[in-house]
Amino acid sequence: MKRVPSVLAAITICCGLGACGMTASSHNPGFADISVPRDAGLKRDTNISIGPALLGFVARHADEDPQTMALLEALEGVRVRVYSVGEKSDPARLRSSLEKSARNLREEDWRAVIRVMEDDSSVHVLVREDAGKMLGFALMSVDEEELVLVNIMGRIAPEMIDELTRTIDEDVMALSDAAL
Repeated sequence: MKRVPSVLAAITICCGLGACGMTASSHNPGFADISVPRDAGLKRDTNISIGPALLGFVARHADEDPQTMALLEALEGVRVRVYSVGEKSDPARLRSSLEKSARNLREEDWRAVIRVMEDDSSVHVLVREDAGKMLGFALMSVDEEELVLVNIMGRIAPEMIDELTRTIDEDVMALSDAAL
């Protein structure tokens, strides 16, 4: 039997334990305050909030290479919220709300790195940096079907992101091979 890669196992543990009160702090400098209108007709599909205690635990118990462990240790919080856009939702209002949140973040020293505005969708990706390290990453995306909000907090060096991308790609390939 093939072993499931430990990074994916660690993420699974984080998601499973995310409801244990170990959440990402709104006081973290990488916290992105993204507001969604309460009366927007959205249905929450996913809500994950993982804080530094759980991320540190996973980093200490992952038997991966040192670079992946360093990345996990650098993370201070991960928040993911996914909503279904319902029939009563106003996608134009949602796009406007995300635009306002992006503008507010830019006023708080966040830098926009990607902005895509189309008739029926929008995507905003912003980062907050200090001394060459990322303090926060925010992704906001909305279309006719789904609203996605992601916020990653921590002092992360750019090369760590490259390492994470490579490791995730390898783990996905390993899982694909294991499924065959």
